[in-house]
Amino acid sequence: MNITTPTATSRPALLSLAGWSGFTWFGAYGGYLIGTAELIAAVLLFTRFHGVGAVMAIGIMTGAIFFHLFTPLGIVMPEFNAAGQMIGTDGGLLFGMACLIWLSAVVLVVRDSRQPQGFVHYFLHRFLNRLPQKLQGHSGGTDTENGGAV
Repeated sequence: MNITTPTATSRPALLSLAGWSGFTWFGAYGGYLIGTAELIAAVLLFTRFHGVGAVMAIGIMTGAIFFHLFTPLGIVMPEFNAAGQMIGTDGGLLFGMACLIWLSAVVLVVRDSRQPQGFVHYFLHRFLNRLPQKLQGHSGGTDTENGGAV
């Protein structure tokens, strides 16, 4: 097997999705596209933009979890040998890792949103300050804690 040229047995999940979705290019290039996005997210986790990397990880892993649950992929993935014969399954390990990464990324986003120097905190406050007050929860009604004065 040539390492530089992926074979059909090295990416059965992507080929399965390509056949299911009708996007034939996904079987050949989907792994590179997803892998590049994962690499960018991973690199960002080690910079001051770690909040952006965590948001990217949530998006990527949400897609992975969605495709495992709602497409023919399924939770348990088959494993193949070099000859292309199925030799077993991963027991759901790939799906479990996607869920674990998703949960870890959510924790990082929440943590970054609470730190004043965090990018997610900065983005949320900048975005929320641009919203009209009505959308921010200030309905213009009375404040019962202050005796009805707003």
